[in-house]
Amino acid sequence: MRVKKDLELMDDILNIYDLSENSLKPYMYDSKDIDYMHTLLGAYERGKTIPAGLSRLVNGNLDKFIVVNYEDYPLTGTAMPNGTPIVNLAPLQASYITDLQSADLYSCFAYSAVFGNYIKNKPFKSTLVDQVALWMFNSFMGIYGKKSGLIGSYNNLTPKLRFIILLYTYDGLFGIKTSKKTIKKASGITHVDPKEMKLNYDFSDPVQFLKCIRDNGIISISENKFATDIIRVGKIYSIPMFEDLSRLFSTLLASVVKGNNVFPQYWAKKSKSIFEKMVFHGYRNLKIK
Repeated sequence: MRVKKDLELMDDILNIYDLSENSLKPYMYDSKDIDYMHTLLGAYERGKTIPAGLSRLVNGNLDKFIVVNYEDYPLTGTAMPNGTPIVNLAPLQASYITDLQSADLYSCFAYSAVFGNYIKNKPFKSTLVDQVALWMFNSFMGIYGKKSGLIGSYNNLTPKLRFIILLYTYDGLFGIKTSKKTIKKASGITHVDPKEMKLNYDFSDPVQFLKCIRDNGIISISENKFATDIIRVGKIYSIPMFEDLSRLFSTLLASVVKGNNVFPQYWAKKSKSIFEKMVFHGYRNLKIK
């Protein structure tokens, strides 16, 4: 499992804070506001059915959350390298703490708790490569398949896209360096001849990954266009899913919080069976005492 410090598709914003807890104090909410948030979280749990693992993770870490209003950070959550969850409410743009919606707040706490758990435990094994690559491929086809002419080109472009996605999933998400072995395995799965492909790219880098797709004539895409397209279908919070494994599963698990308007339902609607399998693996890889 690869843990990324920086996010290339979001202008290198911090993925995991390099800041100490003391340096975050100017942005933290006071104890009265935190107590109010805890009340909202409790009220939401009483009114909705929360997956047991998610509920235990949120409630078991209430005293550990760092909750800030950090306007320079566009995402709703992150974590310190030791797994301490950080919730950032600035993107919700609530003028007053009383304007916060309980479902939105719960989804942000759930996301940060899950992300912190993954950062601390680094649970994901290479056995999940095929499942994650399938989700990635399905996402690309959902966004670009029709307008890029991939739907009717299974015998040509579609397997090549899947081949490139497999290489990126190995290297960029799981940290398994591109080698003759990974290329051979991806070739065996997709039946693509590597000799027919341009493969002189750094598959640990999402920008290079997108360039490979473009240079092989599969989809005309740049990193800026890709980011714009992801924001269109899944909001800005979905961009990190495509370059950080922990954020991918954290986003999917947070999206199951019913009634929230932060983490989109787009990914669940694209392919229910693939989404449910990803959520299952996300829960299974949580380490909850």
